[in-house]
Amino acid sequence: MSSTRQIPKSGTDRKGKKTLRLEKAQQEKEQGNESFKRADYSKAVEYYGKAMELDPKEAVYVINRAMAYLRMKEWVKAENDCTAGLHLHPYNVKALWRRGIARREQNKLKEAKEDLDHALELDPDNRAVKIELEKVLNALAIQTVEESKSQIIQQSIDVSRVESNDAGKIPRRRLDIVEVDFDENHLDTISREIGGNKANNESLRKQSEVESKTPLENGLFDKFVEMPDDITINSSNISLTDQKIPTAAVAIDHQQLINEPENLLENIKTPRTAIEFEQEWRKYSKSDEYCYAFLKAIPPSSFPDMFSEFFEADYLSRIIIIMRDIYLVRDTIDLVYDTLYNLSRVGRFQMVLLFLEKENRAGKSLSELFQKMVSKLNETTQKVTREKIAELAETYHVDDWQQ
Repeated sequence: MSSTRQIPKSGTDRKGKKTLRLEKAQQEKEQGNESFKRADYSKAVEYYGKAMELDPKEAVYVINRAMAYLRMKEWVKAENDCTAGLHLHPYNVKALWRRGIARREQNKLKEAKEDLDHALELDPDNRAVKIELEKVLNALAIQTVEESKSQIIQQSIDVSRVESNDAGKIPRRRLDIVEVDFDENHLDTISREIGGNKANNESLRKQSEVESKTPLENGLFDKFVEMPDDITINSSNISLTDQKIPTAAVAIDHQQLINEPENLLENIKTPRTAIEFEQEWRKYSKSDEYCYAFLKAIPPSSFPDMFSEFFEADYLSRIIIIMRDIYLVRDTIDLVYDTLYNLSRVGRFQMVLLFLEKENRAGKSLSELFQKMVSKLNETTQKVTREKIAELAETYHVDDWQQ
């Protein structure tokens, strides 16, 4: 009797091609990716979740969902998803990077640094990880300063209490009251002498008041906590070079903006990478004037290569405002157009623009910017035409630009 060998049906052999279940999981992931691109993050979470149910052993789905949670600012959920993804794929750089972001947002700075250090060990040239690590290091520096400042305040309060308690414990001696004769005329003379020197009286009174106050009340504490500008930060540790007196200044040299603005503007460094831009941007971000001077030092044509895939929504929203309020007042419309055009060529531009639209952060500024561009068309001779502005407005999703 001959036996017939059963041929497994297509899509059911787990050891062969993908099963229908795995294929369905892949489809759900693709739909999640499309939703993410449209900035519909809650829908993306839903699709990635379905993919996880269909294929719970695949790390990509849960790590992708973590990114969607990051966009939604669901930091705890993002951290948990990254942790789950790392259980499945312990050396996934994206999972470590994203968990580092989630932990930083929860102020778990030491844990965030550990994740990012590990990610750099696996991928030393990863620029996104380097940028995030820089943010964590700066946050750690600020945290260290605040903790040290709190300790000084507490120590000063404790010292004041001890001094107060000690003063209350000074043994008192009983004084015997002895009546003595005195010359009333002599007493009047002394009173006149004292009364005639009001300045001395006032000086003595003030000195008495000062001596009776605690260090906090008489202002001595302000001198005690005056901070030097010498926090040193590197990629492996954060240290206060003078542990006795901590500082409120961190690696970001904002104080230089206040004390030496002219010197700062004379020494503008033109960034070549996103990391360098981030570092320099923080120096100038306190003032639109400084940001304007910094941006003018960057050739517009260099924006696409410099930002590559690491363009942030905060950059674009701030640049739009500076273009509207300063560029269009001081510069040619050609420069404004070139800058906006080259920013639109950055890899992440459309995603960043969608994010700004969802947050309603740039619509009005963009409309006003393009309206001003149109109004300047007839003021000076330029290469930019109304048609070019129309095309660029469409790229920036601006409809109400015409006047």
